[in-house]
Amino acid sequence: MKKNIFLLILFPLAGLAQTYTVVQQPTYGQDPKYTPTTYTVKQATPVVTPNYVGDALNQIQNNINQAQQANAQREAQRENTQAIIDNQNRIEYQRIQEQKKKIAEQERIEEEKDPNSILNKFKNANLKKENEDLKSKLLQMEILFAEKEKLEKERIQKENSAKQHSKKNK
Repeated sequence: MKKNIFLLILFPLAGLAQTYTVVQQPTYGQDPKYTPTTYTVKQATPVVTPNYVGDALNQIQNNINQAQQANAQREAQRENTQAIIDNQNRIEYQRIQEQKKKIAEQERIEEEKDPNSILNKFKNANLKKENEDLKSKLLQMEILFAEKEKLEKERIQKENSAKQHSKKNK
């Protein structure tokens, strides 16, 4: 019985005692990187009583930090998704605008081809007016050219008559 009491008294003290273990025996100069004091010491640490409140607070703080990081990641992902959607909407809007321009151009071409369209009537009226203006200018130029030829013939005749008259006078 005395032995059991003695063991019960010494048992907690034995747990707090430091134990030393030699990992490798010294080589005593055989290998230059080892010295006679080359060994490691492991110490037994006393049992630490758990801190339940501190651990719980740390766990809560870690959970809050993880939730904040997850929220930040979700927000960044949401912003990236919104940027992608905005870019796709912009591209779609540009494509629709280009299609509208093509359709408008095709309608204009079809309108030009229709001989009864108002646009063609105006064009034809303008062309007729330009043609009439050109015809009148052409007539005026022909008249001026005819007058110039007539004057040139008269001048030549006068010169010929002057030459003949001068021959007669000689």
